[in-house]
Amino acid sequence: MQTSFVAETNEQSYEVAKPAVEWYAQSVRSVHKPEGIESWPVELQQLLRDQIERDRVYEHYDAYWKAFIHGDPARAKERVQHLKDAGFDNVIVGFSFGGLPYEKVRTSMRLFAEKIIPNFK
Repeated sequence: MQTSFVAETNEQSYEVAKPAVEWYAQSVRSVHKPEGIESWPVELQQLLRDQIERDRVYEHYDAYWKAFIHGDPARAKERVQHLKDAGFDNVIVGFSFGGLPYEKVRTSMRLFAEKIIPNFK
């Protein structure tokens, strides 16, 4: 599963997606900090702490943006090619996340459909 936000330029993709990813990171943090964790069995405490650590990628926007299918069409195509080269035959792509405006999501999906998908049929 990969999130994707494709825009005409890398700068547009970065700037538009940033507030949505930050909202998502805040949401993940709020869910992963239950009260009274100290009273949980030690094994469950450790599982939760491990999950929190894995989810920290969302808190570092530059790393997140670089890791997922974000950018202009050329960069997005490179990111999908990277996944294909790593052995992935299928990728689930999420376009609507973090409260992105509908028109921005729709434009991103159109660019993905027109500029990226034809390269991987």
